[in-house]
Amino acid sequence: MDQIADTPPPETPTEAVASDLPKNIWMHGLLMLVMLVLLRVATTLLTLCAVIQFLWMLIGKSRNEGIKSFGEGLAHWLEVASLFLAGKSDVKPFPWSAWK
Repeated sequence: MDQIADTPPPETPTEAVASDLPKNIWMHGLLMLVMLVLLRVATTLLTLCAVIQFLWMLIGKSRNEGIKSFGEGLAHWLEVASLFLAGKSDVKPFPWSAWK
């Protein structure tokens, strides 16, 4: 019992967040605004790809490899952008890093 009382309390969530904050919060906020605009563009592109891929499969009876490949890259971009916007990661997506 004495051993449990001697252990320090766990770090509070505010302490954990404070130590993980970006160095320049205003620049981070500006990047978040730009990312939100790009996110709208990306969802529009995803919708367009889905419609074209559906029509391609309906008419051509196969999947378009170019759309499939672009969709995979777009899905990765959406993941990285979402993690950045949610504050889970400081990794910036394309155009600040390579397109995957």
